[in-house]
Amino acid sequence: MSELLLDIQDIRIDGYSDRVWKPIIKGVDVQLNRGEILGLIGESGAG
Repeated sequence: MSELLLDIQDIRIDGYSDRVWKPIIKGVDVQLNRGEILGLIGESGAG
């Protein structure tokens, strides 16, 4: 049985552009167990 190390629910990130807040990420859940590796890469590959 794996050990849960990280449990994040309902991630929301907004960005401000053209004088208005716009959603960038809406409702993402992340679970990470011991021994797992998580990498997040943006569209440009720099993220």
